[in-house]
Amino acid sequence: MTNTGCSTSRTYPIMHKRRAVIVVATYHHFSRLKGASLDMRTFPVRLYDYFCISLYRHDETIVPWQVELPSQVNAKATFLKSIKPNSKEYKVLRDDKSWLPFRESLETTVMSHNLLTMILPPFETDPDTGEFVIDLHGELIPYKPDDQELDELRRTWFFKVLVDICQTPVAKKIVNQNRDTMDTRQVWHELCEHYQNSISSKMRSQELLRWAHTAQLSNSNHRGLSDYKSRLVMVE
Repeated sequence: MTNTGCSTSRTYPIMHKRRAVIVVATYHHFSRLKGASLDMRTFPVRLYDYFCISLYRHDETIVPWQVELPSQVNAKATFLKSIKPNSKEYKVLRDDKSWLPFRESLETTVMSHNLLTMILPPFETDPDTGEFVIDLHGELIPYKPDDQELDELRRTWFFKVLVDICQTPVAKKIVNQNRDTMDTRQVWHELCEHYQNSISSKMRSQELLRWAHTAQLSNSNHRGLSDYKSRLVMVE
């Protein structure tokens, strides 16, 4: 083969190489968030620009989206070391009257165990109103944890705790209804909703009884202590 003096190998400018690396990093980052491979040919330019400006770090190693990040592995290891299944640390709900102190105690213990996400609302909420967010189809949007596997590990452990401590008939029924999914957020939401409605109903009943008693007195001829004294004088 005659040497023509032309090199057959192509040299890419360093900027092109860097852009290729950023595209690869973008692909793995957003594929990880979606949980599926993305087609970069149709990837939105605005998301790519956002990644380049706000998220990309040239000194970080690109981890394939199917592989767990080191932070995720460390989080699971920390959880397993620090949290030991011990239902004795949680107050038992034995009767309906104990709901308020039980709720306060459980929320405090959950926070100390760094398990607050286990009792968050089961659906996405509006940060301004606190109401559940509804999508375009009129459906509630389920809560999505940052780390699905770690969340599943925590839910499995905490659901066992709820099984042990929820001893009232209603609480047992709510827990059993969610046994297949072990959705602790749904269990806690239903428990709070039931007992809050129960407390509100009792308060309304007491208010109605007070109103009825007051109305009965006002419609009678009774005038209190002064009326009683005046009647005694008349008798004398």
